[in-house]
Amino acid sequence: MNRVLFLIIAIVLASFTQVFAQKETSLIGRWKVKMEGTDEDSVIEFRNNGKVNGYIVEYTDESGNKQEAFEKAVTDITFNGEKGKCRYSFEWEDESYEVDAKLMMKKSGIIEVSYRYEGYTLKETWTKIK
Repeated sequence: MNRVLFLIIAIVLASFTQVFAQKETSLIGRWKVKMEGTDEDSVIEFRNNGKVNGYIVEYTDESGNKQEAFEKAVTDITFNGEKGKCRYSFEWEDESYEVDAKLMMKKSGIIEVSYRYEGYTLKETWTKIK
């Protein structure tokens, strides 16, 4: 009886893990990042290398100059297809920061990302690049 119960629990846990892993892979691809109140933007590319992570692959400054990059920026992702959370790393005025962020799917292909920085709640809009 104990062996059967253990097997059932193991199957349920494995199924639960698969469902969340599948939802996180829905982030795979490139997303244009626009921060409220600035003319700067960037592109984050989500890849699945056994675990889904996001990398900043391009910056555009206020003058429209583009610069290629490859920096891990989004880690520890949990996402159910509608909302989730992650650790978000970024640089601002030559300082590096790592914050907890919330992910909210606004509609297909658009995610709102919010986080606290220096006591302020900041929001970014991530739009899937097709």
